[in-house]
Amino acid sequence: MINIIYIPVLFVCIGDQCNFMQGVYYTREVECRAVVEAQKKRMQEMSLKAGQMVILIQGTCITAKDGML
Repeated sequence: MINIIYIPVLFVCIGDQCNFMQGVYYTREVECRAVVEAQKKRMQEMSLKAGQMVILIQGTCITAKDGML
């Protein structure tokens, strides 16, 4: 039984558009953090290709233990 899960979340503002993203959960925090960092890098690269400026990009892993945040 899984007692602790880690949910990757990202908040990104590119230009005047802000979005919140949530990924699938992981059972290991290190995997979750790696996904958050990779997604942050991907968003920065996508914004550069589109000629948009990243205003804000923050990410973290939300911990849920025994079904509670």
